[in-house]
Amino acid sequence: MSNLIRLILSNSSIRILVYVFAMIVGITIFFLVVGYYTQMRIYERGELQKLSGVANTLALQIDGNMHQTLYEHYPREEQIKSVREVDLYYEIHKILKNAKIANNIDSPIYTMVYSKERGYFELCIFSDSVYWRSPWKKFKPEHIEYYTTGGKIGPYVDEHGTWLSALAPIKNSKGEIVAAVQVDELFDDFIWRTRKEIGIEALISLVIIGIVAYILLRSIRGILKKEEALTKEILQSNQIIEQKNKDITDSIQYAKRIQEAILPSEEIIRKSLPDSFVLFIPRDIVSGDFYWFAEHNDRVLIAAVDCTGHGVPGAFMSMIGNTLLNEIVNQKNISDPGEILNALDAEIKKALKQEGNNPETRDGMDLALVSICKNYQNLKFSGAFRPLLHIRNGVLSEIKANRFPIGGGGAYQKTGFTTTNIELQKGDILYLFSDGYPDQIGGNNHKKITTKRFKEIILSNINKPMHEQGKILKNELSNWQGENEQMDDILVIGIRV
Repeated sequence: MSNLIRLILSNSSIRILVYVFAMIVGITIFFLVVGYYTQMRIYERGELQKLSGVANTLALQIDGNMHQTLYEHYPREEQIKSVREVDLYYEIHKILKNAKIANNIDSPIYTMVYSKERGYFELCIFSDSVYWRSPWKKFKPEHIEYYTTGGKIGPYVDEHGTWLSALAPIKNSKGEIVAAVQVDELFDDFIWRTRKEIGIEALISLVIIGIVAYILLRSIRGILKKEEALTKEILQSNQIIEQKNKDITDSIQYAKRIQEAILPSEEIIRKSLPDSFVLFIPRDIVSGDFYWFAEHNDRVLIAAVDCTGHGVPGAFMSMIGNTLLNEIVNQKNISDPGEILNALDAEIKKALKQEGNNPETRDGMDLALVSICKNYQNLKFSGAFRPLLHIRNGVLSEIKANRFPIGGGGAYQKTGFTTTNIELQKGDILYLFSDGYPDQIGGNNHKKITTKRFKEIILSNINKPMHEQGKILKNELSNWQGENEQMDDILVIGIRV
């Protein structure tokens, strides 16, 4: 065994194999650890969002005057338990109970009142049983803060375990905060399940690593019997292939980070367009679709752009398009959508050297662009193949785009992009989208969703908040797609005035 070790250390090619094996072990451990914490963070964010949604909904459903009356007239638990005629208590109790069942929440949902004089909370109405005005003194400072503002807390630990919580204030008809509703979820079960899964994955990884180690040792014995020159040649070839694959993968991943960096966050968009959503699902690691956002003087501009191709080629086009749009609006001070598209068309042709009818230079992009004044009185729209959907009072109108793209070489006869003006009314809803959603293959007959079905999904959910509409569109897409691969990049933007 010692002779084998000396031979391994003396042979540079074999040492490389050993180093690679060590790297595999290190990378495996790294991804197991990262995977564990990633799952924890994703679950935590998702559960807190769910709990917050439930809490906010309940705060609106519960009559604050009823709760205030109960709290002022029934100071002891025995009064509630002995007087079955206290319909106010059971009415609110039923609301909490139904919410718990509907949202599949294991822990009780309850209301609570904070007393500044006593310095603690009283737990009032529970979803599970009659439980009235029980003192609660082991709370976190965030509970006091979010009692009036609402918010999400977690994870935090008490004598019963690790919790995630969300609060929302309950107000009476005068707008006064009379109580808060708190929705909890025990985090310990997920932590245990995740650790169990990671443990199983670690065990499988150890078995695989052991098999790899055994194969590696046998390979080393075989390599030592061959000529040194042949061994070096094989190892060098493998290194070249591995390095090229790594370079390609690293480059694409880095391109993804760059593309994500240039896309505006939904938080920034919602500062100007509070009731909105962006559904963005790249087909590959990087995307040929992108969304663009800017504020210029008294207007907000937002666009859904579909570049030629997807993956790496489409991503290159998206970066060119994003850069040119920023230059046109922010540096050249062009704000009219039609003029922006005319300028973008000219710049794309110049950047891609699209002269004459050369079929090799017909790349370009389709897009829908709107400019909305900040007081929501009107909007201006211009599009290249991509329309604008406008809903008012439940009636959907499709604002047509020009029937030619941005760029595209000499394949299209263009007359210049036009601008459509629309006077807005409160409650109007706007949708901008690429063709990825309507063109997705799926369903029982493996057909496209189609623009018609896309509109039906939108119209059936127009009364829901925009962020919820985004989730519904995503779920509908997933159900339709099933086991089929994603056909194209997908982008949908929704805005409620």
